[in-house]
Amino acid sequence: MSLAGFTMKNKIVLFVVSLFAVSALAGKTTTSLQQMEQIAFAPKTETDSLLLYSDKELLFERYNNGYTANNKHVAWSASKSMSSAIVGALVYAKQINIQRSICDYIPEAKNFNHCDLRTADFLSWSSGLIWNELYEDPSGDREQSSVGQLLYGDGIANTSNFIISHPSKTPGKNEWNYSTGDSTFVMALARAAVPVVEEQIFPWKYLFDPLGIDVTFGQDQAGNFGGGSSMYIRPRDFAKIGELYIARGMWNGKRIFSEAWVDYTNQRPEAFDLALYGNEVLYSKRSWWTLNPKIAQARRIPDTLIANGHWGQYLVIVPSLKMVLVRMGNNQDPTSNFELVDVIEKAVRAVEEHQAGGVK
Repeated sequence: MSLAGFTMKNKIVLFVVSLFAVSALAGKTTTSLQQMEQIAFAPKTETDSLLLYSDKELLFERYNNGYTANNKHVAWSASKSMSSAIVGALVYAKQINIQRSICDYIPEAKNFNHCDLRTADFLSWSSGLIWNELYEDPSGDREQSSVGQLLYGDGIANTSNFIISHPSKTPGKNEWNYSTGDSTFVMALARAAVPVVEEQIFPWKYLFDPLGIDVTFGQDQAGNFGGGSSMYIRPRDFAKIGELYIARGMWNGKRIFSEAWVDYTNQRPEAFDLALYGNEVLYSKRSWWTLNPKIAQARRIPDTLIANGHWGQYLVIVPSLKMVLVRMGNNQDPTSNFELVDVIEKAVRAVEEHQAGGVK
């Protein structure tokens, strides 16, 4: 029936009901989960996917820009943290000792006088090798960028040889320097440590397959894995890495890496100088990150462990809340305005509300 067919009494009733409906909507409280979504998917945020878990329960999932749950997304430098997890699994399986000289695994390092370095130094971005972590160079000169040469230049023939040929900035003194080279070399060391028959399968054998996740892992022309930037993964699978750390290395009754590895990962590298980097939003862990403690305290955000990738790839773990947040995006536009800390803050509030029995 059209509105014209209503009696005046019907129209009055409809008008009153409409007023109540508008009033109810106006008075409705926006939940933290809704606020998180609004921030993450605001104009120019370039968010491709956002997932939030509370104690393995999926509270929120949304995809954008043509992505779905079935699409793998490049992790960029968040790959560094997954490479660390692979090494942790190898340590537990007694395949590698991160305190041994790198020359025990890659003898070619002797040619460049780097036998004083250990796998542990590379896991902490503290090899001290001279490295220019330059990405979008306005001049377009890739020769000015070590990582540009690694991924697109001379380095792609053999990334291990390319990285280890770099001289030390200060011989005998390790200095913290965030480096895709360090993390890529970690995977070369891991490959050299496992039996020859496992050289092409060890990431899957020791980490990915036990977790039941599907990862595409780029390699150079010599077969070395691109541990600093070249993993492609589905967001739900990415979240499983977070759940593994919350479970302190256990997965479905099987130990993947030790609790000691989780604690080691959470340590700040000795060479990370707070006098130089104390005002940054993220503080370095060992191949991972955490929020600056001052920011975390001001926002009431508990302990965090964060995998951080170029153009906005994030895996955020809050172990005390059993919370995992995955955000993948494409923030190439300089005007993109994704606010990581704001999203984490709202995600934490949403998980707290959910765990307290509030509205999801």
